[in-house]
Amino acid sequence: MPSPHGLRLPASITSLAVHPDGRSIACATADGSVHLVDADLSVVWSARHGTRWSRATRLASVAFSPRGDLVATGAHDGSTMTWRVADGRPSRRITFPHTDSVVSSAFSPDGRTLAIAHQSGYVVAWDVEQDREVGRMDHGFWATGVEYDAAGSFIATVGYDRSVRVWRADDLTEVWRVPTPQMAGAVSIAPAGDRLVAGGFGDRAVVLSSDDGAELGALQHRDKLLFARFTPDGRGIVTECLGHVLTLWDAVSHEKLRELQLDGLAVDPCVLPSGDAVAAGFGPELRVLRLVG
Repeated sequence: MPSPHGLRLPASITSLAVHPDGRSIACATADGSVHLVDADLSVVWSARHGTRWSRATRLASVAFSPRGDLVATGAHDGSTMTWRVADGRPSRRITFPHTDSVVSSAFSPDGRTLAIAHQSGYVVAWDVEQDREVGRMDHGFWATGVEYDAAGSFIATVGYDRSVRVWRADDLTEVWRVPTPQMAGAVSIAPAGDRLVAGGFGDRAVVLSSDDGAELGALQHRDKLLFARFTPDGRGIVTECLGHVLTLWDAVSHEKLRELQLDGLAVDPCVLPSGDAVAAGFGPELRVLRLVG
């Protein structure tokens, strides 16, 4: 049931995704469950990732398809499942010979391909319609983030190998890579596809050109960066740093617009399509935080 601050789920939230039209939020949790929550912070349905022999596999990622008809969950046992948003029924289960944890996943803009990032460093491109692997990218070690640009022309990945990389989406060949001083755990591509923002630079979120990785600017924080994501309209960037501070920045001037001091770590903050609020997990609690007003 909703608490005074949000919705309390049975287990800690590990990942969040917002429906393309903002009408619902998918929450992956540490007990292996996925919950679909509506705009009023009420649970629409809940489902359990796993089999009768593996019911407690921890979830690490969740992603909506572009049409909003499917949601994908990735687990520590290396499996991925897709679910029908309409009723919470399982659509497909994707497994691999290895059991490396799934860390992140993202659908292509046409919804046909799901990029699945694994702890091993491999990012597998899976054809959702034909249910088969169509290729893979080797990020090196522990690929922590993956995202397609809005046009479906390239894919950005980051990882604990201390690099940010861009790949061609058609043949999955590497276009460029930029080394980072520290392990990188955040990447987000601007809606226009011309820039991306990434972590791995200590207390800075660095904005890079999508063409060649050239640095276009940086957002300076008081503590180590944990998260960075463009707002849906591309006009802002939302970041979180280790001091539990959530910040909204102007994506062009890189000026700080607003700062929110949180009472704890915000897990996987997701900017709502309206651009004025962020959904995030605080332990088992889902909260929606206003960015403006």
